[in-house]
Amino acid sequence: MYRPLESIPVLAKAGGIVPLMAPEEKGAIPEALEILVFVGADGAFDLYEDDGETDRYASGEYLLTSLRMTGSEFSLSVVHGARSLHRTRRITVTFCGVDQPASCLARCGKELLSAETVYDPQKHRFRVTLPPIDNMRDVTVSLPDGVCLAANNRAQYCETLLNRAQIDYEIIPGDVLVSAPVENRRFRAGEETFGALIVSGRRFMSAQLCAWCQSASAQGVPVLFLGAAPAPVDPAAMEAPHPAPGGTVVSQEALVETLRSLGLDEIRCDAPQPYLRYYHYAQEDGEIILFFNEDQVHAIDCRVRTPFGADVCWYDPWLNELAAAETDDGGVRLRLSPYQMMILKAGNSGAKRLWQPEKAAPVEPEGGWTLSMIPAGETEPSVRLNLPALTNLCAPDLYPHFSGTMLYECAFTLDAPVACLEIDLGQVYETAQVFLNGREAGVRIAPPYVFRIDGDSTRAGENRLLVRVVNTLGNKMRDSFSMSMPMEPTGLLGPVTLRM
Repeated sequence: MYRPLESIPVLAKAGGIVPLMAPEEKGAIPEALEILVFVGADGAFDLYEDDGETDRYASGEYLLTSLRMTGSEFSLSVVHGARSLHRTRRITVTFCGVDQPASCLARCGKELLSAETVYDPQKHRFRVTLPPIDNMRDVTVSLPDGVCLAANNRAQYCETLLNRAQIDYEIIPGDVLVSAPVENRRFRAGEETFGALIVSGRRFMSAQLCAWCQSASAQGVPVLFLGAAPAPVDPAAMEAPHPAPGGTVVSQEALVETLRSLGLDEIRCDAPQPYLRYYHYAQEDGEIILFFNEDQVHAIDCRVRTPFGADVCWYDPWLNELAAAETDDGGVRLRLSPYQMMILKAGNSGAKRLWQPEKAAPVEPEGGWTLSMIPAGETEPSVRLNLPALTNLCAPDLYPHFSGTMLYECAFTLDAPVACLEIDLGQVYETAQVFLNGREAGVRIAPPYVFRIDGDSTRAGENRLLVRVVNTLGNKMRDSFSMSMPMEPTGLLGPVTLRM
């Protein structure tokens, strides 16, 4: 069973029943109880409760509740209940590992209850929340149409594996596939050609699709079945139904290396980069590859082999210019900050030599930063103050509900004008616009918040830096859903660095 590291599974036996109380509950007899029922077999659990403090349980002051899952019905029956432990309790029954049931019935004794139901298709959990009821009464929750076990979503894990290995793919419907022509060990679907077929998450296949897989495999197209080969729906219509259809069974762990051994990875990194995504665009006037770092925290620094070879350059859409790429036998050097996108162009005609700063210095103005805060929808600042150091303005003791524009101003000194200056703002939430000595240096809407400025904007002595930061309306306009979620920081957090 394959899972990525961030979703390590917790296994439960079919028929297992696990009662849970909320972490904030303090009493020995919880007011709310969630019962996890792992379907697939009948199961039972006896829940024992007492006051948790005294030895009155010895004289019969305890509560014993029988929890049972039989077929498609869950039951809660009080075996022994002391009146001193009488409570009104909220009960939630969560059926784990199921497809969405068509219907659900909840009863307290013979009384039909109005239960709230929610199905989570990602976790395959069906949650039934009952109204508050007496903890001395019996309860049943039944699924009249039966329990249908959820299948392991091999298709979803297959897509995750391919994305993390930077292997391009398309999802092709079966009715399109059966008419796809095969030529030179590849097949065509629409306007695209493909070098392999991966079949994942299928238990059965139509006889027609099985026949196509057999034919494609015989013509040299790798047909890979993830985990297990599907069975034909009509084995009698197949000349050789076992194994059904032609192809190779591969495990999830071996899928990526199998595809690489077939030469089906268009790009390859010198180290695993699970959050690197790419898109290859080929047009009549040239080809480009767009790289994007989906990691919100960590940068990417690797070498990547591309079909372009060493004849490449970087295109900067902010500056509309080409810059030479650092290449060697291992490929092109790729460095991406969190969220950052870069465009690699085939061919390096017209590319400039990549500028490399010789030194860096932090911006730490002696007088601190001057901050003006203009609320959204207004034109004049409502707050003006001096900041000794950059900080998160969303802190509870500052301005947690502010949405609008923040103007940060400071001065720094240069011994002489420089040919090229790079200003790195560090962390910013959310958009930033920079002005140096009154001249605009550009706008950034996502990391890295780096601005390159030509020497005409710099001067010997004092230089005035203005950073205009705008956050979202999320801090000011919080709905019932977002008000319980952590808020992102607000403003310019830095550190601000000069490179020259």
